[in-house]
Amino acid sequence: MGITTLVVLFLLISRLREQGTAARLADADQTPAKAQSPLTVAQLPKPTGPTDEDPDEADLAKDELRGLSDGTLTLGPEEMIPYNRLVSWVKSQSFARLWARGEKNLAYTYLYDDAPRNRGKLVALDVEIRLVHDAKRNDAGVHLYEASATTKRSGNHLYDLIIVDFPTKMPVGAFIRERARFAGYFFKVQGFESGVAQPGRAAEKAPLLIGRLDWKPAAASSQTGDWQEWNWGAAALAFLVLALSASFVLWKWKRGKAAVRRDILTPPSGGVIPVEAWLDQCAPTPYEGGNQEGNNE
Repeated sequence: MGITTLVVLFLLISRLREQGTAARLADADQTPAKAQSPLTVAQLPKPTGPTDEDPDEADLAKDELRGLSDGTLTLGPEEMIPYNRLVSWVKSQSFARLWARGEKNLAYTYLYDDAPRNRGKLVALDVEIRLVHDAKRNDAGVHLYEASATTKRSGNHLYDLIIVDFPTKMPVGAFIRERARFAGYFFKVQGFESGVAQPGRAAEKAPLLIGRLDWKPAAASSQTGDWQEWNWGAAALAFLVLALSASFVLWKWKRGKAAVRRDILTPPSGGVIPVEAWLDQCAPTPYEGGNQEGNNE
């Protein structure tokens, strides 16, 4: 019975693993990164306000961005003017327009190691969101959210994303794993305190970008599938424990039953039991084994 149980459990776990893998592959085919190709910039709606496509705006921003300081934990007063300008550029454009215009497949070090040269550059990234919190409203009254994210090329190195018009129903908080597309302007390399930083250790740094996020709620289905897979795995483990426990109890019961001594022979009416027969039936059974001294008293 024990071997049969193990075989059944192995088949069940294998089946659950296949279902979980299939669910994740299905989700991968539906992630925002697989969305249909965007239209060309000329086919997209025009901006509703000034952007970097306006030469005068671009020149003003270029001068303002020269005064930024990389690695600081907060934004200085002199940095708020270009910060709000980039927010207004994003607010004036749709995600589709930002994505179509953004430079794609950039290495993490492109922005991190050469920040002064790339300030204001419009980039497009396939990201995995790890943490989101409400960043309140800026000086112009635009409601912003801030997110920490990674890409396949950045590994565990984070991007700091300021998001305009945060997607409805997207999770907010820590321990998030949401795939999305981000398109926005590089601002500076921002310093931040990590949760595991040691006293006296230098602050961590991440490229800070201001833009929009394209996220689809369907991406959350993979988390539901993983949770269901864990539930089935826990149920299979509980079944294994119960099955093995039942097998052990049944084995002990059979062993105890086989070891019960045969009834003492009784002589027939008026008869006498031969000594050899009496001694034979008092001897230990094959299942008892060992020394039975004192049990025949």
